Amino acid sequence: MMQLAEKLSFVRFYRRMFEILASAFKGLMSKRRSRSVIIPMPDSHGTCYLDASEYVRIHGGILVHGTIFSLRERGRIDHAWVEKKDGRIWNPSSRSTCSQEQWAIVQPQVEAKCTKDELTRLVVTSLHTGPWTQEERQKAQRAQKKLG
Repeated sequence: MMQLAEKLSFVRFYRRMFEILASAFKGLMSKRRSRSVIIPMPDSHGTCYLDASEYVRIHGGILVHGTIFSLRERGRIDHAWVEKKDGRIWNPSSRSTCSQEQWAIVQPQVEAKCTKDELTRLVVTSLHTGPWTQEERQKAQRAQKKLG
């Protein structure tokens, strides 16, 4: 069984890998916007998954993946958002916080939730910020079991 010091250094490694991946992905996005060049992205859902993941990594909260109703798209779209500790919602699309009542207007349907630690494992094992398949979630769980 791993000693506590080994576990802590492994967790630090995972967190550092997450920071590196997030930084690289943000760099790709900024280059994409500034040059108006289409760059293949790990997910085709815009930046809400990355932005919501970054918010959880920095501020905490629960990362949520699901669907919402979009007037612009005239239907349901895949989306990521954050449930803050105070119960309010942080929406990466508007970069703002709203109440549960206000959020209900977009008719959110939750598909998956994860904590900051789960998020770190998922990003490191899958090399993207979501949404994750069931296989990717199982791979992250196996990695956690190896830690003890």
